[in-house]
This record gives sequence, C-alpha cells and structure tokens, in this order.
Amino acid sequence: MTPSPADPVRVLLVDDQRLFVDAVGALLELDDRVVVVGVAQNAREALAVTARTAVEVALVDLVLPGQDGAILARELQSLRPSLRIVFVSGRPEPELRAEAEAAGAAAYLRKGSLGAEIVDVILQVADG
Repeated sequence: MTPSPADPVRVLLVDDQRLFVDAVGALLELDDRVVVVGVAQNAREALAVTARTAVEVALVDLVLPGQDGAILARELQSLRPSLRIVFVSGRPEPELRAEAEAAGAAAYLRKGSLGAEIVDVILQVADG
C-alpha cells in the first residue's frame, strides 16, 4: 500500500518527554501521508490507545518510566500483529540498538538526529 493523503499511515507516539513528542508531532503534521492518531507517555497509555485505535506504526522510546520499551513493543504487537515498531532513543549505547533489533524493530532512530527523514522511515516501515 502506498500511503496517500486519502489513506495516511496511522502513527502512535510513545515517549515520556513531552517536548520530543510535540516536536515530532509537529514535524509529522507537515506531511499529509501520515497522521498521529495517539500520544502516550507510558506503557499503560500506549496499550490503551492501541486497543481502541487502528495504529499502523508506533514510534516507541526504548527507555520509558515503569516499563522497558522493548517489552512494550511486544505487548503492542500482540494487540495488533501487523503493527510496525520504530524505536527511538536519546542514548547512544550500542546495546540499545541490539535490544531494539531483538524486540523486532522495523527501524531504530536516534533522537538527536531526527529530522525530515522520520517521515521517510515511517512510510518505509508501513510499506513493509
């Protein structure tokens, strides 16, 4: 499926840093091929949004309060098996990338290097 303004990719943002979520949300709003359908600051909120909303791609921080992002990703995918996970992290540790890959991440992005490419990554992982 090629995302279009008529059929945008539905994205969930999961991060406890509100400034980051607001910035990414504003960036995504600039492209009509994606739409943010939910924002969550922790695992409980993310699971609630995913249970009630058709989410196609979730941007998930690997380090969340109360629950590891990799564990959350598995839970989200158990609710929606077709859900694609893009992990984000502000930490440079190589172990985090390995953890993301082990958790089935479709992609891994560093927070400090995010820019316009985030839309391209979302579109790529949504397309499989």
